[in-house]
Amino acid sequence: TFCPHIITQHISHIWHNGHGPHMIKAYANMCDVEPGRMFIDKDNNLGKFSFLPDTYITVHTGSSFDLKNYDHMQAVIDYLKVPVVHLGAESDPPLKNVIDFRGKTSIKEAATIISLSKLHIGVDSFLAHVAAAVKTDVITLFGATFASGCAPKPSYYGTSFGGMQYDSKSITIEPQNRWGCLKPCHYEKCTQIEKCINNIEPLTVVEKIRKLNSDFVKPIVEPKISCYAITLNVFDAGLPFLESIKNHLSFCDEAVVIDGGSTDGTLEALYDLGKENPKLKIYSNEWDYDKLDMMGHQKTFARNKC
Repeated sequence: TFCPHIITQHISHIWHNGHGPHMIKAYANMCDVEPGRMFIDKDNNLGKFSFLPDTYITVHTGSSFDLKNYDHMQAVIDYLKVPVVHLGAESDPPLKNVIDFRGKTSIKEAATIISLSKLHIGVDSFLAHVAAAVKTDVITLFGATFASGCAPKPSYYGTSFGGMQYDSKSITIEPQNRWGCLKPCHYEKCTQIEKCINNIEPLTVVEKIRKLNSDFVKPIVEPKISCYAITLNVFDAGLPFLESIKNHLSFCDEAVVIDGGSTDGTLEALYDLGKENPKLKIYSNEWDYDKLDMMGHQKTFARNKC
């Protein structure tokens, strides 16, 4: 018995090891006919959306089952350089800095918009399969369902001795941590602290986008680690401050030291260390003993220099 799903999923029969032919192709073969491609009348279906830019990405954030929904999509969008068109139902979670078409398109219009998109990013839902059907590259995020049984399969135009020749790419992302679940929970209520799809890091999605087309993504600025210290006549106090600063410079991107007016050689020793290591930033800021929060004032000055 066949266990078919929708058009862009392979028949998951055990004889095919979960990777059988497309459902439509299998049915067409039974009828001795050749299946055609999904047809979209772009001129008629684009209609009121003809103002869209030449290059854009489509995004779909919502599903009728919350466990499929990815709550960190805004963080992904913030890394994109190209315009983003947000498709889906009006009730889907909103996004900032997008062209918002939620609840404003028919299925045919949404399919047309996706067909002209350079990439579709979404959760396990109908629109992800539409993207595969209209030969648009698609990145699909999974959590409550598993990609092995539900991933959109791109349409192909034939076979060769090397295997399928695909018109587009279908990339799936699943969380590394599913809280120990060994099978998809589908539509059941999650009993964990957080639904597992949210364990997918936004930068993981961004990196997949970058591999498809680096022009879509802004440069990722790696976080910097700064440390700061306050000094005043530390030699006289007998403290190993130079060893401490050297230790911090071994893992910090910079070390900021604010000297309050040392007269015991502390400042000179800091300058000598700074000549050896350009990551050390030294500033002088005289201690004002009239201030009640003198140390707090020095710390604020240091943080502003980091």
